[in-house]
Amino acid sequence: TLSSHASMMTGLDPHGHAIARNGFPLADEIDTLAERLTGAGWDTRAVVAASAVDTSTNLQQGFAAYDDDLGVDKGKRYEARGDDVTSRALASVDQRQVDKPLFLWVHYYDAHTPYEAPRAWRARFVAEGRRGRFGSPAHAADRAAESFRSGRLSEEDQAAFRGLYQAEVAYADDQVGQLLVGLSDRGIEPTVVVTADHGEMFFEDRTAPVGHGSEIDLAVTHVPLIVSGSGIAPGVVETPVQLSDIGPTLLGLAGLPTTLGTGRDLGPALQGLAIEALPIFLEATKPAAFERPPAWNNAYMERGVADEGHLLIVEPRRSREALFLLEEGQPEAQDEQVEARLREQLESWDGRAPLWRPESMTDEVRAALEALGYLDDE
Repeated sequence: TLSSHASMMTGLDPHGHAIARNGFPLADEIDTLAERLTGAGWDTRAVVAASAVDTSTNLQQGFAAYDDDLGVDKGKRYEARGDDVTSRALASVDQRQVDKPLFLWVHYYDAHTPYEAPRAWRARFVAEGRRGRFGSPAHAADRAAESFRSGRLSEEDQAAFRGLYQAEVAYADDQVGQLLVGLSDRGIEPTVVVTADHGEMFFEDRTAPVGHGSEIDLAVTHVPLIVSGSGIAPGVVETPVQLSDIGPTLLGLAGLPTTLGTGRDLGPALQGLAIEALPIFLEATKPAAFERPPAWNNAYMERGVADEGHLLIVEPRRSREALFLLEEGQPEAQDEQVEARLREQLESWDGRAPLWRPESMTDEVRAALEALGYLDDE
C-alpha cells in the first residue's frame, strides 16, 4: 500500500524511493507531486481513509492540507468508511483557496479486508444465506483461505466471498460518484484520475489464495487506471503503464514540466496516440521474515518484469521461475528467448536496488498496521 502510493506521488519505483512496505516513511529529500504543484501556486489537499497512508508515512510532503482524521469509532483498525471520506473531502474543498487551481487526492479504503460494505450493497452481490459462512468480517479472509487450502470451500462459497469484495468496490464506486456530484455542485468540473494501489487474490493460488502482498500475479498488480476530463480523447490504451507514470502525467495536464522521478508523461496516450511499451518491474513485499540484510528488503520476495506481452515471475527464496502471457487469466507461456531477455532485464533492475533498510514505526503505527492486517504473517 505505502510503496505503491509513494510511486504515484514521486514518479519512482520501489528501488527509487526505497519504501519496501508499510512502516517505511518516505524520505524528506525525495521530490513529490504535491511539492511540485504547491511550488507552482496550486492549492494541494488530501483526505485519506486509513492509517496505512497517514502522516506517519510522510506522504503529506507538499500538501497544504492533509486530513488523516480517522476518528476512534473503528477502534484499532484506524479506518474510515467511504461516506465519511466523501464528506471530509467536500469539507476540505470548501476550505480551499479559491484563487488557486486545486489538486485533490481522495483515498478510499473500502475495497479492502475486512469486507464490510453497507447491508444494501452486500445484498446486491451475496445471497442472504451465504453471507455468514465466513464468520466475523475481521476473520473472514483467514477462514476462506483455510477452507480453500483444505478443499472444503465450494465454488458457490468462493463466489460469495468474492461478492463481499465486489460489494465494497461498488460502494466505493458510488462514493466516487457522490464526490463528483459534490464537486459539480460547487462549480468544479475536474480532470479525474482513478486508480488503485493493488488488487486482491481470490483463489488463483493455493499457497496465498486470498489477499495481497506476497505475490505479484496480475490479479494483484493489474489495477484500473481511468483518466477523464476536458480535452482527453475517449478510448482504451492497451499498452501497459505503471503507477509511477501518474505524477508526471498530472504535471503535464497541469501545464508544468513533467520530469518527476523516472516516470513518464502519458499525455500522448490521452490524445489517442500510440506510446512505446516499456518494461515494468514488480516485487512483492511479504513475508518479511525472509529478509536477508544487507540485501534490499524485498530481494528474496516474489518479483518480476512485464514486457513483450509476457510476465516473468521469479521467487528467489524458493528457486522458482515461470513465464506467463500478459493477458487476462495469466496463462503460462513457453518461450526460452523471451524468458532469457526478461530475466536479464530483471537482474539489471535488481542490481540497482538499494541496500536493506530498517523499519521506522512507532508502537501506535505498528498496532494500527496489525489491526489492518498488514503485519499478520511477519
